[in-house]
Amino acid sequence: MDANVPTLIRPALHNYLDQVHQQLPGLLHGFHLEGSVALGDFNERFSDIDFMALLTRQATSPEIRTLRQIHRQVEQTYPFPLSGRYFPVTDLTQWKEPLVEPLVSQLHFHDGVLQPLIRPFDPHSVEGWLLKYHGITLLGPEIRIFPFSVNWAIVVERMRENLNTYWKGWTRHPYRLMVMLSDWGIQWTVLGCCGSFIPCGNTP
Repeated sequence: MDANVPTLIRPALHNYLDQVHQQLPGLLHGFHLEGSVALGDFNERFSDIDFMALLTRQATSPEIRTLRQIHRQVEQTYPFPLSGRYFPVTDLTQWKEPLVEPLVSQLHFHDGVLQPLIRPFDPHSVEGWLLKYHGITLLGPEIRIFPFSVNWAIVVERMRENLNTYWKGWTRHPYRLMVMLSDWGIQWTVLGCCGSFIPCGNTP
């Protein structure tokens, strides 16, 4: 496994990948880490294991149920939750811009729930930037070789929009202001806002 992956989370990742290979052979084309792990800032108390999984094809309903069972078993066994998305590898190998309409082609796993996500892969996002320039490949071809590009100006504009809509909205709701005074709220707000400012020295 990549030397940049923290030792603490390696057993969970090995277990997950082994189960997918055994129970769903041929479904997983690639598996890539992003987020705090990719940036070398994983915190064992607060961080998720953020991932992007590429599938050889669309998952069937029985396969989705099996994925749910695998995630449930991994979360019951290990203290580090996984959080990420599944979508066909063709979304990257045949990626074209602009994408005319969203595809119901992804599965999103977060907080123990695996569900469809009505949104295509967006390279001009923090996630796309992280994957392209910092993603850690555990299975399949290196993420950097895929033919999608990241427009940094668009990434910055979308981060600015996020600050001026989502985060600005938090200041207008009494309940959310109260939440921001809790330990969880401080963590969510500070890290969330800081996530909108990736150091420009790391731009492509």
